[in-house]
Amino acid sequence: MAVIVKRYGGLLPMAPPSNTFELENLDAQTRDALQELMQRGMAANTGPRMPDSYSYVFELENGEAAGQVTVPESRVPDALRKLLP
Repeated sequence: MAVIVKRYGGLLPMAPPSNTFELENLDAQTRDALQELMQRGMAANTGPRMPDSYSYVFELENGEAAGQVTVPESRVPDALRKLLP
């Protein structure tokens, strides 16, 4: 199973940079934070947004099972910041 993190937004239009990680290679704290974020789903997508800020899409891929959540930069949990592109 992999997690793909894509960045959108900002002032300059460009192709969204992304990072891909295998879940089994992440430490337990990072996996737990990712699981919590995915369970919260759209609730993580609340709060004020700045017009020039980034949003991040966290996408899980596992064959047929997949899920994703979009989070404003200000709402990305600290434990997941090391995954950001």
